[in-house]
Amino acid sequence: MKLVIAATGASGTIYLQRLLEQIDCAAHEIHLVMSSHAQLVAKQEVDHFKLPTDIAHHSENDMNVPFVSGSARFDAMVIVPCSMATIGRIASGSSDSALLRAADVFLKERRKLILVPRETPWNLIHARNVVTLLEAGAVILPAIPSFYSRPESVTAVVDTVVWRILDQIGLPNPSAYRWAARWLIAFGFRLLQVWARTLRYQIDDRAALIGNPVRENYIGSLWHNRLLLISYVLKRFAPHRPGAGLISASRDGDLVADLTQRFGFDVVRGSSSRMGASAILEMSNVLASGRDLLITPDGPRGPVYELGPGIIFLAQKSGAPVLPINLEYSSCWRLKSWDRFILLKSWDRFILPRPFSKVRVIFGSLHRVGSTNTPEEFETERLRLQNAMMALVERR
Repeated sequence: MKLVIAATGASGTIYLQRLLEQIDCAAHEIHLVMSSHAQLVAKQEVDHFKLPTDIAHHSENDMNVPFVSGSARFDAMVIVPCSMATIGRIASGSSDSALLRAADVFLKERRKLILVPRETPWNLIHARNVVTLLEAGAVILPAIPSFYSRPESVTAVVDTVVWRILDQIGLPNPSAYRWAARWLIAFGFRLLQVWARTLRYQIDDRAALIGNPVRENYIGSLWHNRLLLISYVLKRFAPHRPGAGLISASRDGDLVADLTQRFGFDVVRGSSSRMGASAILEMSNVLASGRDLLITPDGPRGPVYELGPGIIFLAQKSGAPVLPINLEYSSCWRLKSWDRFILLKSWDRFILPRPFSKVRVIFGSLHRVGSTNTPEEFETERLRLQNAMMALVERR
């Protein structure tokens, strides 16, 4: 797609930043125009405002840019944030800058023009200008967030608006929270509870965690294909231990995060194989606050039973022990790459226990990760933990 993205001097630079981050700028032709006031606001509101390298950045005074001509074919224009002063100028037909001229061109050529005002409350002049632009064919998309997805950060709140902008452009984000997914998770949560109650549980607690006071918090480590019941198991057998789970930032991760929260656990979003400094810090803070942390070290995409380096970094940084966990079933189904009956993609032959089967929950001995100084020493520690986890696995 060929897109024009513009920003004016209204508060809300973070909406612009998140929009640019969620568009594949290498796959689309992106032209950016920021007014002088928008650049000042960006410096005030965002500590490290970064522009993607794959975009064309134009001055608002450059009237030689291609998108100010009706003969140049572009798909959509977004002004985010859009000040009420800019809305007024566009409504009056003003074209004394590249930004305003482009908006005027998109209206006259009947192309999609999306305006994202943040200012509130409106006066009557604002409202009449908005009506004029609606009648002219513009899309008015106020920066009003939604909370269906239970956002836990400012960025997550902002994304609820950015997702709507992307929908209007025609580039929907696969990770966007949808009502259908919400109902699916609500149904799945109830079904999983009923399913889990039909099972017979045997607890093999080698770390002496069940029923004992919390002396230190651990990093729980469970292979991805055994993930299904772990929230139910921890809530039922260790209710005195609050915790959080590391869930991938993928579309599937959104569903798993919602399900995890319904069981009363917190969620940290990120990759267990590629943990950045911010993710390591956030998870260290979880442990420092008196909560356990659960990680699937071969998730979110494998290879199966291969421990990623992230959990080693975290254990070294936090000093917390790792608790290997495993679930074995007397009878189960194994999903294939594409299961014939269940439309789920499974790279690790995900395990589904059959109703009324027996579940053996194994909490292994606490594992201490040693400090390392060389890549070879680090690899030794990684393999040592991987082997400790595989020692608990019976059905592979």
